Amino acid sequence: MTGFVDIHCHVIAGIDDGPREIEDSFEMLRIARADGITSTVATPHINNGLYDTEVDEIKRGLALLKETDDRPELHMGADVRISSDLPGRIRRGEVPLINGRNFLLLELPTFGIPPMDHLRRLFATLGEMEVYPVISHPERNMIILENIRVLQEMVNHGVYCQVTAMSITGGFGREIEGFTRVLFRKGLVHAVATDAHDPKERPPVLSRAYEKVSRLFGQDTAERVFLLNPRKILQGQGLEA
Repeated sequence: MTGFVDIHCHVIAGIDDGPREIEDSFEMLRIARADGITSTVATPHINNGLYDTEVDEIKRGLALLKETDDRPELHMGADVRISSDLPGRIRRGEVPLINGRNFLLLELPTFGIPPMDHLRRLFATLGEMEVYPVISHPERNMIILENIRVLQEMVNHGVYCQVTAMSITGGFGREIEGFTRVLFRKGLVHAVATDAHDPKERPPVLSRAYEKVSRLFGQDTAERVFLLNPRKILQGQGLEA
C-alpha cells in the first residue's frame, strides 16, 4: 500500500521531544517513504510554558529537511495544546494550521480536559473562523478513557479525532488498544497518524495499523481513515464521517 498521508509527525530535530539530531529526522523520513507514506505533516508541539515553538522555527526546520530527496512531501503544521487564547493566536498567525488550510491538530492534556462549557464556546468560535479541530490521540487521554461520552460530545460539536497507529497495534498497551477498537466501532475515528517521535521506538509507520484495521473493520474503513480523510485534511476539504 502507498499513498498514506501522515498528518501528525514530530520529525523536526531539536525542537520538541522528537528527534534530537537531524540524522534521525532524515532516517524517519526514509522509513516513512519506505512504508508508503507520500506526504508528512511536521507537527512539533506548541505548548505554552513547555514548548514555546514559533512558526519561524518550524519553517526553518522544514527547510533543512527538504534538503534530502529520500522523503515524502513535507508540509507544515503543529501539535497545539488547547488554551483559552487559541483563537487569538490563530488570528495572529502564531499557530499553524495543517498545510496552511483550515484544520488544526489540537492536543488535550493527558490527565484532564477543560470544562465542557469552555470547550463548547471554543469550538463554536473556531467554527466561526472556519477552523476545524482534529483532536490528537484522544485514546490516550485519561478522562476520555474513563468516559467516552466526553469525546462523543466533542464530536457532536464539530471536532474530529485522530488516533495513533501504535495504539491500534498495541504499542501503548492493551487497555489503549482495546479502547481504540471501541472508538472505531462507535465511528469516532476520522484519521490515523503515526505521531512518530524517532526512528526506533516511535517510528513513522502506518502500514501495520492499516492492515489490522482492514482485517477488523473492513477495507472501506481503512481507506477512509488512512487515505481519504488525511488527504482531505491536507487539502482543507470536508471529511467523510
